[in-house]
Amino acid sequence: VGEVWQHHNLRLAYIAQHSMHHLEASLENTPLQYIQNRFYMGRDKELAKMSTMALTEEDKAQMEGRGAIIKVQGRQTRSG
Repeated sequence: VGEVWQHHNLRLAYIAQHSMHHLEASLENTPLQYIQNRFYMGRDKELAKMSTMALTEEDKAQMEGRGAIIKVQGRQTRSG
């Protein structure tokens, strides 16, 4: 009963009512501009602002040091 087609560049986003604090800074933007700004380069800017994503001093110290690789698992080999 009709025809359904989807454009190859179609992108959808869902914004819950509990996400209104994210929208306050973008009240003058269109929905498209909001999505483009928030997910620029495929990264969610709001997720990066969350306190659980913040690095502690211990995390930063571990990032500065060198790691010790014990074993590499799951490496694929190509036959030549």
